[in-house]
Amino acid sequence: MQQLGANARTRWCARLLSLAIVLAAGGVLWTAPAWAQPGGDQARANAIYKDAKERMDAGEFQKAFEFAQEAERIFAHPSITFLKGRALRKLGRLRDADDAYKAADNPQLPKALIKPLADERAGLNEELRTKGQLRVVVEPKSAVVSVDGETVLGGWDNWLPIGKKKVEIAAPGHRPAVRSVEVQAGETVDIKVVLAPLGGSLTVLVPGGLKGVEILVDGLAVELAEGSRVGDRTPLLPVSVGAHEVTCSRGNARVAHRVEVGLEAAVQVTCEGIEPPSAGGGKALGWGGVAVGAGLLSYGAYGLGSWLFVDRNDERGIVSTNKHWLGSVYALSGVATGVASYLLFVREPKPVARATSARPALALNASQLRLLSACESTPSGDTVSVLGDTGSAR
Repeated sequence: MQQLGANARTRWCARLLSLAIVLAAGGVLWTAPAWAQPGGDQARANAIYKDAKERMDAGEFQKAFEFAQEAERIFAHPSITFLKGRALRKLGRLRDADDAYKAADNPQLPKALIKPLADERAGLNEELRTKGQLRVVVEPKSAVVSVDGETVLGGWDNWLPIGKKKVEIAAPGHRPAVRSVEVQAGETVDIKVVLAPLGGSLTVLVPGGLKGVEILVDGLAVELAEGSRVGDRTPLLPVSVGAHEVTCSRGNARVAHRVEVGLEAAVQVTCEGIEPPSAGGGKALGWGGVAVGAGLLSYGAYGLGSWLFVDRNDERGIVSTNKHWLGSVYALSGVATGVASYLLFVREPKPVARATSARPALALNASQLRLLSACESTPSGDTVSVLGDTGSAR
């Protein structure tokens, strides 16, 4: 019996020991952060989280943000979100950092990070009171934006101390631009800058006027306001250096020219052959008016002659007739009608010479000199100016 009792006690002790080991292991697993447990997504997220911390300590904030975002995507945890918020704050994305801090403030956050999170939120709130957001959208996307000595590629989105800021934008093959903006506390300033291509300019001359004419440059329609279509030429159209195709069409008539534009050159393209049909009906009307005027003049002259040579000698003439007044009115009306009809409908208007402003010659390279020599030696055909405002292509 004593032996049996000993064996029973031994079995019970073994069971109690096994239960204690299981409970102890369960307690360790319960208290450890879920994202730090080995195995599966948690282990992958923990490894990436450690890389993010290392990048953060090294000052590589963009990489730290990217790693933290990837770890959070694999396994969300407040510790990862808090690290992501710190990286966002360092990158100047204060609104996004504030959202991350709010998301990290939950009961799953380890106690060791509660005070650092509170300190970060207090510092962030102070920044939001003393800084403003500046967002710059640029075209082309290859443009470089510089603000307060800091340069980024393709645009700007950052928080800056309040005050006036000088924004400089530059891109290869384009004219640089400078903007001045006022940054206010807690406010967002948005600006968009489209850089003009670095090159020359085109002017399209259309005899007969621009009304009803469609102009294409390199296949793109030139948008002209109605006020710009009163004359016969377009405003200056900025284009890049190189070859360009200009197409003009009016109804079924269409002409096309290919021109070369040099650096800072102003080239004029003349689109001949699409003039509107001549106003033959208007000329006929004008000659009809001239004929009517001649008839009125003849009738008035007859009335004046009748008064001078017949009625005037009659003893009743001056009192009983007013042919002299009617004759004068008919004669003057005939002259006015004939002259006005001729000037308005018959006579062809003389072309008005347009003055062009002289521009200094440019320093030409070897290829431009060869082009200029070829243009000067060609008696007819395409001619292109690379010096001033008088270049033309026909």
